[in-house]
Amino acid sequence: MNKVSLLILLLIFCYGCSHSQVTQVQAKVNPEALKLNNQAMQLYANSLGINDRNKTLEQAVNLLNKAVKIDSGYFRANWNKCLIQNTMKQYDSALVTSKQILKLRPKNVDIQLMVGTAYERAGDTVSAAKYYTSTLLTYNNILDTMSIKNEAYKTLKVGKAITLIMLHQDKKGYDMFKELYTTETDPNYKPMYQNFIGLTRHDFLYGPEEKVTSEDPIPITH
Repeated sequence: MNKVSLLILLLIFCYGCSHSQVTQVQAKVNPEALKLNNQAMQLYANSLGINDRNKTLEQAVNLLNKAVKIDSGYFRANWNKCLIQNTMKQYDSALVTSKQILKLRPKNVDIQLMVGTAYERAGDTVSAAKYYTSTLLTYNNILDTMSIKNEAYKTLKVGKAITLIMLHQDKKGYDMFKELYTTETDPNYKPMYQNFIGLTRHDFLYGPEEKVTSEDPIPITH
C-alpha cells in the first residue's frame, strides 16, 4: 500500500474497511465529471516512479478541478483531489479540500477527524486540537449508543483510537488497537490492527515510507 493510500486509510478508513461511513456512493454523477475523475486517477496511478512526478499530479488536480466545477457535489472527485494534494505535500490546499469534503458529509465523524489532521499538517495545531477534541466526543456519543454487532462499530473504534493518539493520549489509543487485535476473529482485519499498533503518531499523520504495489486501492470509479 502506498504512503498516501495508507494515510487516508488511517484517517477515515475508506480503503481498508468496506463498511466505513465514507464508502457511501453518490447516487448520480455527471458522466463528464466521472470521466475526468477517472482520467485524473489514471494519471495518479501512472505517475508512480517517474521523474518530475508533481507535474503529472498537477495535471491530475486540474482534471479534478474541472470535474468538481461540473459537479460540485461529486464526493469522489473532491476526495481524490485531497489525496493527490497530500501526495504533493500541498497541505494548505489539502486543508481547503478537506473542509469541502466535510461540507458534503457534515455528519461523518471520520471526515471530521480528517479535517483535524489536515489542520495539523497545514501547521494550525490549535484548530487541529479543537477538531480532535470535538471528534472524540462524537465518537464516544456514537459508540455509547451503538451495538457492538453493528458493521461500523469496529471502524469507529479505530477512528476513536487514532483520535486519542492525536490528542497525545497514546496509551489509551494503542490499548484500544490491542483490544481490537485480541478480540478480532476475521483474518482480513487482524493484520490491519497489528499494523496500527506498530505505527507512530507521525505515521498516522503522514504515513510511512512510500511503497507501491499493483494491489494498491487507487480509487478510479464512482
